[in-house]
Order: sequence, then structure tokens, then C-alpha cells
Amino acid sequence: MPSKPAMLRGVLTWDDDAPPIIEPPIEPPIIEPVPPDGDPGLIYPADLGYVGCFRLPSYPVRYDYPPKGMAYYAPRDSLFLNGFADFHGTGEVSIPTPIKGALTLSELHRAIELQPITDPTEGSIWALNYGAALNLGGLHIHRDRLLVTVYRHYDADGNQPFSHWSRNPNLSAAGDYVGPKTLLVTDATETASVHAGNVSGYMGAVAPEWQERFKGPCFTGQSGIPIVSRTSLGPGLFTFDPSDIGIKDPIPTTPLLFYPGSHPTLGKYTPGPTDPNPNVLFNGTMQVGAVIQPVGTRSVLFFGVIGIGKYSYGQGTSDPALDGTPVPGYNNEVFYCFDPVNHAKGDHAYPYPAYVWAYDALDLARVAAGTMQPWEPVPYATWELPSDFYSWLPRLSGATYDPDRQWIYVAQTRGDGDAPLVHVYSCAHAAQRAMKTRMPRRPFVYLRNQRGA
Repeated sequence: MPSKPAMLRGVLTWDDDAPPIIEPPIEPPIIEPVPPDGDPGLIYPADLGYVGCFRLPSYPVRYDYPPKGMAYYAPRDSLFLNGFADFHGTGEVSIPTPIKGALTLSELHRAIELQPITDPTEGSIWALNYGAALNLGGLHIHRDRLLVTVYRHYDADGNQPFSHWSRNPNLSAAGDYVGPKTLLVTDATETASVHAGNVSGYMGAVAPEWQERFKGPCFTGQSGIPIVSRTSLGPGLFTFDPSDIGIKDPIPTTPLLFYPGSHPTLGKYTPGPTDPNPNVLFNGTMQVGAVIQPVGTRSVLFFGVIGIGKYSYGQGTSDPALDGTPVPGYNNEVFYCFDPVNHAKGDHAYPYPAYVWAYDALDLARVAAGTMQPWEPVPYATWELPSDFYSWLPRLSGATYDPDRQWIYVAQTRGDGDAPLVHVYSCAHAAQRAMKTRMPRRPFVYLRNQRGA
């Protein structure tokens, strides 16, 4: 096991031959490491090639202002996405040909609606309400079942009792769902409890070759939601078996990654004046929207956004002259923060690039085996995710993965007016490895060149 910490262009990593010196982060805060000699199967920025992007169905189909969640559905070569947040609904769309290098959004193809946006919980979501706002947290397909997570937006007491549903992907198949169900989480406090705030968000498939070592076929996690004490100071990740939904109560999980307040390995939620600023690993603006493990590699990738500018808490403003001045009516307790894209009161660190946090699966396997603690792994690399039309908005609503085509789909919130824009990346590194295992390819089901009206 590696024994010495080192910095890889500003990112803490491990290297047996590195001197025990930690250098400060450098500017700019974008980490683009060069793969080490020997190529251990880790994914780096050059391994994700930008394919292009496409638009979702137009209004009045309500994919504007979505919560998190997106899932690739292999049998129909389609995507499930969550729609307008207040409707608590999920729909299915086709995948048109992505366009790269378009000068205007009108040049992009549109997806076609395959199933209208429908409440996947059939009203049972309100069992979680208790007066708190609710959000769909994630979507995933496992063995032809659609998995859904839900979380309370502001769970101040941290006692959300359950989080997961399983249903027929035919959204009109009434009554064919199981949930809500509880996942039993053993977190860094070493207590077995519900802790739904840790698992009620993004989900993803564990690569087949890692399922035994990770002790489960599916990932689930959460990060970057209000009341940070109920979740992780950085990416959080657990495995579970969706086949246990409706069979075991509560459903067991295995922790792989978790940073409690007592172990802020990646950095503090509110960086102080003497802390490295910006911190591209973690701060209060971090939003994680998805986890993906490309098959044939050693990488587990988290997709999200993070503010890389000066961190501050207060009222956002587009006027740089107001930065740091008191907001009228708050008795000098609230101050303006320069942030031209997020005017809300809260955490600010403009600008907000789309980001990837890359972890070595071997470290997560050591956690599953009990030889490392969940807060000990750190990213071996982080980098900014390039794309067309990126607008520096502080959230991604989800990402998902097609292992046969080796495509990663990333939904950029408000990339197309108030609706998301879906970006597509080719995982070339994983594709090369997948060919060695002779993975079968499915024929495409829907017209790839369909251009919507």
C-alpha cells in the first residue's frame, strides 16, 4: 500500500517514491495530470473526449429547473430524467446524434419524448414530507428496474427515515413499485443508523469486475445539499444490492467513501483567510451530481461543479463594487458576495466550472475490506470538464453511462434557457480496455439522426 503523501499539481495523491512534502496548490486550479509510466488503468482528462451535446424536448414538456437524476436505459437506448422540480416527476427521452462545435443552440438536435413526465413513486413520495420540501435525488436502472431516490431539501434534524424506491420502467404501469425503503448506513461515527442524508442522491452501476470487492452491484451516495452535517464533506459513496429492496428491511450498505465533520480530509466547508483559496477539492459550493465507474478501468468518477473563486457566504450580486459591503436591513450580519450567476443568499465562490473528481478503485476496495477508513481516500486527480455552451451555472443535474458505447451523458442545469443541455463524452481509455474483454455491442434502437422540431 502506498505510504507517502504527495501533491500532483495541487491534488493530494499517494506515491511510494515521493518525498514527504506537501506543496501548496498552484494557479490555475485545474488539475490535468499526465498518466504515470506503466498506465495502471486510471482515467485522466485526455481519456474523456467531448462528443457533443443535444437538447431536450421543448416547452411545454417541463424539463426546466430539474432536480438531480439521470439514468441510461439500455433496452431502449434512451435516457430517464427528472423534470421540473415542483412536479416530482420522471420522463424518458430518445438520444439524438450529439453535435460538436455548433455556434448556436438551434443547430443542435432535440431528443423526442418517449414517456411523459410522471411521478415514479405514485404519490408515496409524500410519506417523506413532514412539512419539508422534497427533491428527487437520483435515478438508476438495475436489472430492468428503475431505482429512484428522494431527499428532504432541508432536513435539519437529520432523521429522514427512508430514501429508495424500485419500480417498473414503464411509468404507466400503476402499482408496480416498491418503496419507500430504508438503507442502513454505517458512517464515520461507527454507528449503524438510517442516515438517509448520506445515500439519498446519485446512484450508479459498479463495474462487474469490482462488484465482489465493493460488496455490491450498485453505488448510492449524496453530497452538497443543505445541512452539511447530515452528509459528507466531499463525495460520499456506499454500495448496496437493489435486489434487497422489498426483501430486507433495512437494506444493508457498505461504505466506500465518506468525509465526516471530524475528518475533513478534502478541506473545510468554509475556508478561512489562511486556508488555500480556492480549494478545488472541496468547499461549501461543491455539488456532486453523479458517480460513474467505467468498465475495464480502475477509476471511479464523480461529476459535479465547484466554485473555484474566493469563497464567501452572503447575498450574491453582479456588482463587483458591492462585494464585501453589508446588505441593507440585516444589521451588518449579511454581506454581498460578487457572483454574477448566483444571486441567492448562501455559499459563493464564482466561477463554477463543471468538474470531475477521480478516485482509484483500489483505495475504495481497501475501505470495503476494512484496511482503510472511508475518509482516507483522496482523488488522484481532478479536472475541469470541457464542453460547448457551458454557462458557469453552479449545478449539474446528473450524469449516466452507456458501457457498450462507452459514452458518458452529463446534464448541465439551465444550459438551454431554463432547461438542461445534455453533453456527451467518449471514455476512450475505457473503450480500449473493454475491447480486450470483447464486450458485445447492442444494435441501436432509436434513430440516432432524428432531428426534433
